[in-house]
Amino acid sequence: MTKRQAEALDLIERREIPPTLRELGAVMGIASTNGVNDHLSALRRKGRLEGDSMKSRSWRVTKPLSVAERQFYGLPSLSRCTCCGQRIAEKSTEVEAELDPGYSAVAIELAEVS
Repeated sequence: MTKRQAEALDLIERREIPPTLRELGAVMGIASTNGVNDHLSALRRKGRLEGDSMKSRSWRVTKPLSVAERQFYGLPSLSRCTCCGQRIAEKSTEVEAELDPGYSAVAIELAEVS
């Protein structure tokens, strides 16, 4: 898998609703939807995606990026919030916050998705 294919797979993984070819192209800096479709078709041949190239937002990740692949390609780790299930891309799991006196804090535990 190329770095660009890993980037495309990462972008699809992080979204609740798969992005359109134009949305992927805009984020990846690819002007042609045909160029984006080439990356997605390669991922489909490799068994990483399912979907119809002729239908908008039809892509579904069948084999997500592993933690090792994310590190290799320099992509942020992907975690899931245990309270709501929402996927969260992050660079660090440590969060520090200063609170005004009289306010309480809520801690969110993140479970890593692999």
